[in-house]
Amino acid sequence: MTQKFRIAHSNRQTMILTAEFALLALYGFAVFSLNSMLRTGIFAILLIGIMISFISFLKNRYEINDSDIIVDFYGQEKNRYQIDKITKIVYIDTASKWRPFSRQARYQLAIYFERSYLKSIEPRCFFPADRDRFAEAILKINPRVCVEKTDVRYYPFLVG
Repeated sequence: MTQKFRIAHSNRQTMILTAEFALLALYGFAVFSLNSMLRTGIFAILLIGIMISFISFLKNRYEINDSDIIVDFYGQEKNRYQIDKITKIVYIDTASKWRPFSRQARYQLAIYFERSYLKSIEPRCFFPADRDRFAEAILKINPRVCVEKTDVRYYPFLVG
């Protein structure tokens, strides 16, 4: 059985989409003096930008099936991670006063895999909209996973 999870969007992504809509609204008021060919070109560029933003908003997701986590980002190749290779899940909070509008969602999950599987000690960061349900779905498949729900403050720009 496959479960699908939406990706939590950051404030920055929401601001970009809002700015695109504002530009489209301003376009309607400000371009009456331009010739029709230029107006059509500007409108097409704005419309394409909004469509790409919407598609990426709606298409990005995680899927958990019987043995894998499938990461499906719009325009990128799907990545698969084996659930039975997960060792630990840590709830993290990336908020700071220096980065109020980061490109990623504030609340994330750092998922650690067996070192022999990914050849790395660094965790993979996932940002599902519903972290608890995502972690529970993983625990149903692999109950050996250790979960830390402490919302550790994580500042990636201070590490290493």
